[in-house]
Amino acid sequence: MSTQTFSSPNSTGPIPAEIERDRWGRPLIVPPEGGKAKAYTRISTLCKALDDSNGLLKWYGRMTALGVARRPDLLAQAAVLTGAEEDKRDLNALVDEAMEAAGSTQAANLGTALHRLTEIADRRDGDLSKIPPHLLADLDAYMQATANFEVVAAERFVVVDEVEAAGTFDRLMRCPDGKVRVADIKTGKDTHKYALTVAVQCGLYANGSIYDSATHKRTPLDGVDKETALLIHLPAGTGTCQLYLLDITSAMAASKVAVAIRDWRKSSIAIPYNP
Repeated sequence: MSTQTFSSPNSTGPIPAEIERDRWGRPLIVPPEGGKAKAYTRISTLCKALDDSNGLLKWYGRMTALGVARRPDLLAQAAVLTGAEEDKRDLNALVDEAMEAAGSTQAANLGTALHRLTEIADRRDGDLSKIPPHLLADLDAYMQATANFEVVAAERFVVVDEVEAAGTFDRLMRCPDGKVRVADIKTGKDTHKYALTVAVQCGLYANGSIYDSATHKRTPLDGVDKETALLIHLPAGTGTCQLYLLDITSAMAASKVAVAIRDWRKSSIAIPYNP
């Protein structure tokens, strides 16, 4: 893999300081015209408004059922809770424990570790000698799949002022055809089958600007492909890595739909009627 500088095509220097956030974790961004910092929606959160959550909800239900079945103490707790408003907090905690008992966090934890390993491998500045054997095949697959790609930048914070959203992309990669594309690494099993959210997310990054939290300066990602992005599908524990091109031409339009959906959900639809 080509040695990279971890800077954008239009900026140099170290990665900026940590972005300040509000109590909900939203990044606080000074608007382009200046003034008081404003909470921007996280790009990943905004894109989730477009998701069909039916499959995810069913998965949560399955994991909760399995966890309760494996933990008699959780079953006992569930039996004495009524589902009333005052029990909501206890039930939420019970569900979290049941999900953990069912192993729901294992894949996420593996994915997080694998993300970090790919970054270390790309930087060539860390110790990879202690990689767990079950992740070694995954990392090898990643390095082979991206051997002809140059990492131009990694983990850079981007703002999209048009929709007041912000987030951090995984990579900018110069592909064998010479184009620099936003690349997103996904470690889930079926991410490639449901790539709409990933495509919109990458499209927002490609149309955004790198944000310096110290100076509030924005550096547009000129030279980055605005039509396609790269999905690096690296399902944890499989020892495989497949690359996909994503069509991101409609990303900005889709993001505005996501903003509208989010705002509609917050609006008061039901108005008291007393004829």
